Amino acid sequence: MSAKIDLGVLKDPETIQCEADILNIIDEALNSSDDSATAAAKLADDLRKFFASANSEDSADTMLWNFWMLLLDVVRIVPIEHPWHNAIIAAINDLRKKGGHVVELEGRALNWAELPNLRMYIFDKWFSPISEDGCTPEEIEIWKRWTSFASQLLDDEFMPWILVAYWEIPAALETPPSQDATISECRLWAATEWLTHCAQPLYKDMRAADALNEQSKESVSGTTGDDIPLEIRRWEVWRSKLAELASKESQVEAVVGDSAGEGGDDAEQPTPNAYLSRIQRAIAAMDAASNIASGTDSTGEVQDAAVRGGDAAAGDEVAPGCEGASRSEVLSGDSIVSAWEIEKGSEEEKGKEGKKDDHREDATAAEKAAEPEDADLMGQGSETGRADEIEKTDEKKNAVEMEKTDGTTKAGEEGYGDERGKDDEEGDIEMERASEVCYMRTAGTF
Repeated sequence: MSAKIDLGVLKDPETIQCEADILNIIDEALNSSDDSATAAAKLADDLRKFFASANSEDSADTMLWNFWMLLLDVVRIVPIEHPWHNAIIAAINDLRKKGGHVVELEGRALNWAELPNLRMYIFDKWFSPISEDGCTPEEIEIWKRWTSFASQLLDDEFMPWILVAYWEIPAALETPPSQDATISECRLWAATEWLTHCAQPLYKDMRAADALNEQSKESVSGTTGDDIPLEIRRWEVWRSKLAELASKESQVEAVVGDSAGEGGDDAEQPTPNAYLSRIQRAIAAMDAASNIASGTDSTGEVQDAAVRGGDAAAGDEVAPGCEGASRSEVLSGDSIVSAWEIEKGSEEEKGKEGKKDDHREDATAAEKAAEPEDADLMGQGSETGRADEIEKTDEKKNAVEMEKTDGTTKAGEEGYGDERGKDDEEGDIEMERASEVCYMRTAGTF
C-alpha cells in the first residue's frame, strides 16, 4: 500500500468554500481505492456531478479556475511514482475524452472535451529550473511532476500546450551539455518525458505545413536557429541525438554527470542506466509515431503532402518533376524549402489580390529546364527561375502585366493561353511551388 498523502496541507484560513469542496472531492476519490484506475473513475464522476450543480456559466467558469489551481497544487506534492499521480492524469483524460457540458445551460456551454481554462493556467504558472539559478532539489521535483502531468494529457487530437515541448526538448537535444550537471540532467529528463508521452502529437504537429506561426517559430528556436526548421528534419535531429546517447553509457554519464542518483528522500533520481532506459523508450515512441504516420494517420486519412514518394493514392497529384522522389529528398540540401515556407508563400499570394509572385516559375519552366536560355537565367543566381521574364517580345510582356493588374494571370508560353480565374490559380499555388523545388534541384540551384 502506498503512503497516504495529506492534502490538508493545501488548506489555509483564507480557503473559500468552493475550494474546500473541490479539495475534499479530490481527497476522497484518491483515497477511495488502492487501484488507481478505480480512484480515477470516481474522481472523474464526482467532478462531473459537482460542476453540474453550478447555477450559471459564470459560476462554473469560476469553479473551473479554482479547480485547476487546486489540482495543480495537488500535482506539486504527489510524487510521480505514487499511484495518485497516474490516477489524477487518468481522471482528467476521462473528463476530456468523454466530453460533455460542464454545466447544462442555454447559450454557449463549457465542454469538458476542451478542458476549459487549463491551457491558460498551465502557461501562466509554467516554470523551468533549467533557466533559473540556484533552484532547489524540491523545485526540480515539482517541475518534473508538472511536466509528467502536462505531457500525458496530450494526444494528436488535443495539443493546446504542445509549445511547451518545443521549449524543453531543444535545450537537451540541440545544445551542448551544460557544465552544470543538474541542469543537463533536467534537460534530458524533460526531453525524454515529452517524447515518450507526446511523440505522436509532436510528429503530427511537425509534419503540418502550418505547424507554427512566425511568432511561435521565433520563440522556440534552439541554438541551431533557422538551420533546423520545425519540421521532419528537426525530428530526425532529435532522434539522432538520442540514438547517439543510447549507444554508449559514457555518453549519458557525460550529460547527467553526478546529479543522477542524488536528490531528496522522496525522489528516485535516475541513474545513468535508468536514463538509458528512458532514452530507449523515447526512441521507441518516436519510431512508433513515424510508423503510424508513414501511410495512414490515426484518423484514416492518407498523407496530404505536396511531394510524396512511392505510389500516389487514387486521385492524388504528384508535383511535376518529383515523381518517385521522397519528401525528405526534395527538402534536403543546404537551402531547405520547408513545408511551412511553401504554405507561407500560399498565404502571401492570397493577400496580393491576383498579383503573382515575380519570383515564381511557371510550370512550363520545368519542361524547358534543358533549354539554354532557361539554364542561363538559373545560373545567374535567380532565386526561383523568374520564368515570367523569359518573354520573346515587348508585346507579350505588356500582355502579362495587364493580366496581373486585372487580377488574373495569362502565361505567355505554350499551353498557358487560356485565362485562369483567381480562385483556381490560388488552389494550384502549393503544387506549383513544390514543382519549383524539383526544378531548382534539377538546375543545380541547391
